[in-house]
Amino acid sequence: MTAQRCNPIDHSILFLLSLVLIWVSPSLAEGLIQIEEDFSVDPGWEGYQNRLTCVDCPEVIQDFGYSETDHTGGGSGEIGGRVQNSAEPAYYALPIGKPLSFKDSFSASGNLAVNHIGLRGVAYIGFFNPEYHTWRVWSSMAFRIWEEDMVGQIMFDWMAGDWQARGAETAILLDPDGKVHNWSFKYEPDIQVDPVWKDKLLEKHITEETG
Repeated sequence: MTAQRCNPIDHSILFLLSLVLIWVSPSLAEGLIQIEEDFSVDPGWEGYQNRLTCVDCPEVIQDFGYSETDHTGGGSGEIGGRVQNSAEPAYYALPIGKPLSFKDSFSASGNLAVNHIGLRGVAYIGFFNPEYHTWRVWSSMAFRIWEEDMVGQIMFDWMAGDWQARGAETAILLDPDGKVHNWSFKYEPDIQVDPVWKDKLLEKHITEETG
């Protein structure tokens, strides 16, 4: 627990994760590495400014990490808590031991519950380089839960080490009602995406005559 002067921002999100599966394949020659964590005990992951208290200043409350609670239905033990927007970076993460590139395949999955979301609250879940932090994390690939009309909207994004990035908002909306959701995240470098959007309803209405 660290005492620190904090920035006067009051935007937060409460989330919890359980039964996280992480898959990393550095190369086809080295094979697949699987990491499974059910959080029945504190896994001892690396935390950076994720437990903060404020001393005589406007509060920014970062209070997330391992917790002996059961909001996600997997038994005692999960990670999560309150995450608040701040200019100071904070994270709770498992080091995977080596850098990844877009030539590697990797994935993660688990259960997720959102109990509260404040105005412009946001949480970021995925793979990232802890040495570089800005509003969009350098060398990262993950999904965000951010506030949109007081519900949590899911957005996927990635960013390379040279500030090139892409992102995509989805129509997935999570009510902050504590309901448990299953999630999975997977990246495969050799997947080829069909650029033509095939939709039966659109094909019915968009013809050669309609343009």
